Parts: sequence; structure tokens; C-alpha cells
Amino acid sequence: MNILGEGFPDEIVKQVEVRQKVYGSGYNSLNPRTPEEIIYLNANTSWVKLASSVNVDNPKIIQNSSLAGEDIKGNKLAKKFVLFNGVNEDPSNQRSGIALNQDLLGNNNAYGIGGTEFGLRPMMGIISADIKHENRGSIRRATIKVKAFNKVQFDIIDVLYLRLGFNVLLEWGHSMYFDNDEVLQKGSDNDNSLVSKFLDPSGTPIFTPGPQGNVIGGTTSTTTSLTYVDFLKLIDEQRRKSNGNYDAMFGKVCNFHWSFLPDGSYDITIDLVSIGDIIESFKINALIDGIDISAKAVKKDDKDPSQMTSTDVIALYYNQSKIGQYFYELTLPKEKNQYEYIKAQNKAIQEGREKIKQGDLGPKY
Repeated sequence: MNILGEGFPDEIVKQVEVRQKVYGSGYNSLNPRTPEEIIYLNANTSWVKLASSVNVDNPKIIQNSSLAGEDIKGNKLAKKFVLFNGVNEDPSNQRSGIALNQDLLGNNNAYGIGGTEFGLRPMMGIISADIKHENRGSIRRATIKVKAFNKVQFDIIDVLYLRLGFNVLLEWGHSMYFDNDEVLQKGSDNDNSLVSKFLDPSGTPIFTPGPQGNVIGGTTSTTTSLTYVDFLKLIDEQRRKSNGNYDAMFGKVCNFHWSFLPDGSYDITIDLVSIGDIIESFKINALIDGIDISAKAVKKDDKDPSQMTSTDVIALYYNQSKIGQYFYELTLPKEKNQYEYIKAQNKAIQEGREKIKQGDLGPKY
């Protein structure tokens, strides 16, 4: 995020230089491409991973009948169906093969999630992810397209990801890259994912925003070992550690829609917005409601601008804008009752406005 115009981190600048060297190799006999560079240039691809923070506190209230009787309490369902390479729970043990029983959750098989009543269906998974930056980088918006191949798979996606206001972790990056020491990182060496930390082993999501957090059917808020700010720091650490080849966003589900196709599958679209959108909700320099900006009164005892202190200037702009109010309130004496003091000041300012409207010069501040 580059709102204030600061420069790029040193790790990113160095990574650009490393990539320039790799892509510029092989154009003459004095600088031939190495086997690692050939692998990187021909086999590097992107990956994306989506994890849900939903906790099912009371499975009995889940209205998806196809999941009735399944052991999905806590975040077991969220752990089992992380959207990555289809779906998986353990990155080191990818799903494979065909489910030979009628387990609706498919054990650890690639085919058979949701049963085999309508034939063998592959596991659900992400089709595409489109991440965009808005408002100078303070907001990230993502559109995730997911494919489900039967009703049970759709119900699982519904419980975990089609929940307005609930939080998810979206990660993406390169499958392989040259680090800043020009060493090719791939496979297990390129495991920068924070999903295991996002899904706390105790069964509690890292971040819960409301009185009931991301609990379905719960009556109390959850407790967490890491705060939202702590986790953002972890993301930044991984971003720097990977030299810019990994990134992630804490997002909340702001919209979704789906369609049922003739072949019995579902096309699902999930819209996410980063938590940073709260920044844009502040009206920093908005005029105060009700102020008459056409009324100008010049006081005879106004101080010479050259003689005004910083406190005088802040006080002068108290009734001009929101940011003026903010800075003025920061200068209030700590020993005073803040609430009563501000209340009295607001009352005096309101009286001053009335006098200005009546042609009076108003009170002296």
C-alpha cells in the first residue's frame, strides 16, 4: 500500500533486479541460461488459496440438509475444505483417487465428494481470482469464481464462503521464484501460506469482528490468540520473506451469486473487500453539518497571524472541519473531563452560529 508516496521496500527493489537478470540471460554465449533459469521461465505459474473462518457452533441449526449428521462442529469443515488445488486439508497430502464408500465428505479422495448417486464428480475448486487495488491502494477487492459439481459440494461452499460479512483469508503467489540470493525456491521451500495460523489449532478463527464473531449458532464471542493487526504483520513478514512473491488479504464477503447449470453443476462468484475499507469511511476534512460557510465575521481583537501559536491556529479551525475538531480535541487538558468539556464547547459554538446568522459577531473563542 502506497498512500503516502513512500518508496518500495528494499526487498522488492532487489527482487526486480534479480528478475531482470534472469529474464535477460541467454542472449549471448557469455551469459547462458542455467537449468534452474530454464525451469523457472517455463514452469513458473501462479497459485491461489482461500480459507474460511467460519465456526459451526451448533450443527443442528444448519439448514443445508445434505450436511445433517456430519461431524462439522467447530472449524472442522473450514479446515477440511480449504480451496486450494481443488480442496484439501493437509497441503502435504493432496486428495487423490476415488471414494469407494458413500462418505459425503469424500475422505481424502478427489472424486466422490457429495456421493456417487449421479456418477463420479470431481471435487469443487477455484476457477479464477481477480484482485484489484482501489483508492490509492487502501482497499483491495477480489472476485473469486468457484465451481461445485453437486448439491453437497454447493452446500459446503454455502456454509463456509457464502456468508455476508464473514471473514476469509485469500492468498496468492508464484509457484517458484528466485529469491534475492538468486536461489530458486520451489516445492516445500516455497511454502509461505499462513492458513495454518489463520485456522488456529484450538478450533478458533484468528479474527472475529462482531459480538458473535464468525460463529454460526453461537451465543458468545470467540477469543483469539492473534489480533487482526498481529496477523497483518505476519502477512507483511511473509511478503518480505518471499521477496514479493507471496501476498494475502484479509477480506470479508460483501456479495455473492451463483447459477445452477443443466449438467448439475454450480457456478459461484464470491466478492471480497479487504478490511482496509474502513479507512475510506472517515470524512477527514468534511465541513461540519449546519455551518454557514458564507457567513464571515472579523473580530476586532483577532490576533495577528504572525503572533498566533499552533494552539491558536488549531482552536481557530475547530468549527470549520472534522479534522479541525479532531486536532482541537487532542489539545484539551488531560485533567479536564473530556466529555463535559467538549459538550460545553459545542454548546458555545452553536450559540455563536446563531449570533452570526443574526448579524452579531458572535462569541469570542
